[in-house]
Amino acid sequence: MGFTMIIKFNLSQLESVVKEHILPLLSAHSIFTFTGPLGAGKTTMIKVILRQCGITQPVTSPTFGYVNSYQASTDRTFNHFDLYRISSIDEFVAAGFDEYLHRLNDVNFIEWPQVIDELLKSSEIKSKLVHIKISYAGDKFDARLLEIS
Repeated sequence: MGFTMIIKFNLSQLESVVKEHILPLLSAHSIFTFTGPLGAGKTTMIKVILRQCGITQPVTSPTFGYVNSYQASTDRTFNHFDLYRISSIDEFVAAGFDEYLHRLNDVNFIEWPQVIDELLKSSEIKSKLVHIKISYAGDKFDARLLEIS
């Protein structure tokens, strides 16, 4: 992307934040990483993105299956990864998950991407990549800070 955008918002504003700041990035990028502490809203944000992309089926966290895929009416497939329990790049590749990152009509949302950081540094992937960091902002329960780079 080449720049960093920082947005402070309340959870009640999540729908509009996604529509204004994340959906426009889907036209030029196909790999989105999500980092942040437990409970900050990574999965919730991905659910909102998928809903706004026309996914009507229930969106669930793929924690134990590692990846859930959703087919949109636009011939796009959205893959939601949760790598919290993946221990190495080798495990990721052995499962065939790296192949998802190269599919032309797929968009990948990856929670807990740190384990595959080296893989994400390749020039081919970097051109498709957006990092999204969500964190708690201040002492209000629903205040969040979103960093997009």
